[in-house]
Amino acid sequence: MNTRLVLAEDTIGQLAAKHPQLIPLFEKYDMDYACMGMDSVHNACARHGLPVGDFLVRIEELIDQDVAEQPPVWAEDEMVSLIEHIKRRYHDSARQTMHVLVKLSEHILAAGNSTLPSELFQKLRWVFQDLELHMQKEERILFPYLVAMLTESENPEACFDTPDSPMKVMEAEHNDASLVMREIKELSHNFQLTAKDDSHHRMFMRELERFYMDLKQHIHLENNVLFPHIRMQLA
Repeated sequence: MNTRLVLAEDTIGQLAAKHPQLIPLFEKYDMDYACMGMDSVHNACARHGLPVGDFLVRIEELIDQDVAEQPPVWAEDEMVSLIEHIKRRYHDSARQTMHVLVKLSEHILAAGNSTLPSELFQKLRWVFQDLELHMQKEERILFPYLVAMLTESENPEACFDTPDSPMKVMEAEHNDASLVMREIKELSHNFQLTAKDDSHHRMFMRELERFYMDLKQHIHLENNVLFPHIRMQLA
C-alpha cells in the first residue's frame, strides 16, 4: 500500500492527533488543524496554494524522523487522563493568562498611547467571557459525565440524551472562539511589535500569542482526540 495515498486521505486533524510532531508544519502554513481538522491533506493544500505531493513528502519525513522528545499521543484507554490534562494544563492556564491580559489591557488603555486598535480589546473581552462560560460547562456538566461514562458500568444520569449533543455545542463554541482569535491575530499584525511599543505592550503581545497558541492546542485535543474517542464508544 502506498503510504502517501493513505496520508492524503487522512484529515489534518487526524494526522495532528496521531502524529503531533506534524503540528509545527501545519502551523508554518497556517493550517487550522484544530477547528478545520476535517479537511483532508489535499483540501488543506488547495486552500493554501501548496503542492500536495511536496507537502506529503514532508509529512512522511517528519513521521519517519526519530525525535527524542515526541509530543504525547493519547491512547484510547487514556481519555480520563486526557480530561484531567485538559483541565489542568489548558483550563487553569487559560484563566491565569486571561487575568494577566486583562490587567495589561487596562494599563495600556489607561495610558492612551496604544498602537493597537480598540476593536482588538473588545474582541478579546468577548473571547474571555465566552471561554470562561465554555470551560465551566465542560467542568460542571460534560467532563464529569464523560469520566463517569468511561469508568462506570452504567451510563450516568444527565440533562441530555447523549453526550454527542453537548459535544456538538462545544465544537460550535470552539469554532466561534477560533474565528474571533484569528481576527485578533490579524488586528495585532500577527503579534508583531513596533519600535514604539513599551514594556507593557511587549508583555501583552507575548502573552496574547501564548494564549492564542494554547487555545488552538486546547481545541485540538477536544475536537480531534477526546470527542472522536467518545463517539467511537457511543457507536
